[in-house]
Amino acid sequence: MTDPPTTVEDLDVSKEDDTVKKEDALFQLVSLDHWWRLEGTTPLPLVDVRSSDEFETRRLEGNKDNGIIVCHLPLESLLSGERSAELPPRTVSFGILVSRAQKQVAVDFFGATQSKATAASRRPWLVRQVLLDEDPLWITASQLGICSSGTQQALTIHNKTIPQTFVPLPRLWKPDPLVEGPLLELLISMVVPKKNHPDDTSNDNMESEIWDLGCGAGRDVCYLAEEIKARVSSSSETNKNHGDSSTGSRAG
Repeated sequence: MTDPPTTVEDLDVSKEDDTVKKEDALFQLVSLDHWWRLEGTTPLPLVDVRSSDEFETRRLEGNKDNGIIVCHLPLESLLSGERSAELPPRTVSFGILVSRAQKQVAVDFFGATQSKATAASRRPWLVRQVLLDEDPLWITASQLGICSSGTQQALTIHNKTIPQTFVPLPRLWKPDPLVEGPLLELLISMVVPKKNHPDDTSNDNMESEIWDLGCGAGRDVCYLAEEIKARVSSSSETNKNHGDSSTGSRAG
């Protein structure tokens, strides 16, 4: 009986049982089709750790409606700690999309059982699947209709950048329940009416600030900023379309 492979270099995408085990983290090199269709379930959340240039050239498109989550977190930003707070809890299973050149660096990072900063023991992240940034993956992605380019806020079509209505970036973590519920709704109720009625000067002198004491990485504040901006953008677009429609009716 042969020993299991010890690094991703040993893995063969044609063998679904090939794995690399680092303590509690289990890495399995899989095809995009395997990730997409595995047992008919919703695909694991996917962290795209490629560079920003690689991501904008071609990327996998997530779908909030059917629960497919694809987050872009460049590996360099994770290694530096700049965006490691955006990773999911260490109890959540997910996959990664990585270039062949960086796959071992990624496995070492996600599978580490000791903090680089404090040398304290810790649980590795539960990276269950590894997808490689290679042509077969993108051929399959095109066939599945999940291949895109540009960023989530601005698509690139025929070398033209097309701005999109702002939507929050996909995330693998959840904000505090108080922030996600009552506080967000309170802030939106204050901001959206003002945006929809710019001629109303009754609250011109009103300014609001949110102070998050002991915020750590500041994820809750980022959550509020994204969600409020998305709601305001959506509300403005709805009013614009309604106005255009009304004008058209009167002109007819």
